[in-house]
Formats: sequence, C-alpha cells, structure tokens
Amino acid sequence: MATRRQVMEMNARLKEGEQQLRCQQEEKDQQMKDIITRLMCVEDELKQEQEEMQAVIISKQKIIEAQEQRIETLDTANGKLMVALSQLKERYHLHTRNGSSSSPRPAPKFPVNGEYKSSHC
Repeated sequence: MATRRQVMEMNARLKEGEQQLRCQQEEKDQQMKDIITRLMCVEDELKQEQEEMQAVIISKQKIIEAQEQRIETLDTANGKLMVALSQLKERYHLHTRNGSSSSPRPAPKFPVNGEYKSSHC
C-alpha cells in the first residue's frame, strides 16, 4: 500500500511538473509572438520612414536641379551681357580716339535696376 501511495504521489507530482512546463512553454510562445509582432511593427514603421525620406530626397533633388539650371541660364545671360558691355566700351573708345567732332550717338537706354524682366522658376 505504501508503494501504491508513493506511485500515486509521484504521478501527481509528474502531472504537476508537466502542467508547469506546459504553462511555461505557453508563456514563452506568447512572448515570442509578442516579440515577432513588435518587430514586424517596427519594420513597417522603418519602411514608412524610408519611403518618406526617399520622397523628401527626390523633392530636394528636383529643387537642386532646377537651381542648377537657373544658375546655368543666369551664367549664359551674364556672359552675353559682359560681351555686349565690352563691345560698347570698344565703340566708345573708338569714337573718342577718332576725335570726331560730330555729336555722339545717344547711348542706348538700358533698364535701371529692377526694370529687367526675369523669369521665375
């Protein structure tokens, strides 16, 4: 009888131990599921941030390209103006060197600051 009681006690402890292991395993499984869910959320957030940053980069790149084009246009216009200014200076010097007594031609009227038309990008 004592043996039977010991066997029953051992079986009860065994079942209790198995139940504790199952509970611990379920707890660990739930923790893993929670971790995986959180990681997936973080991954989605990072993807969203990456897409937003990519859109900002593309937008800024377009602005930079437009500014580069505007600078190129202004450089070209400036070069043309410098050539025209040089030609005017040459004509003026030629005119004054020749010592012509005839009245000089009226100087072309150039717009004063602010009167230039500009194209805005």
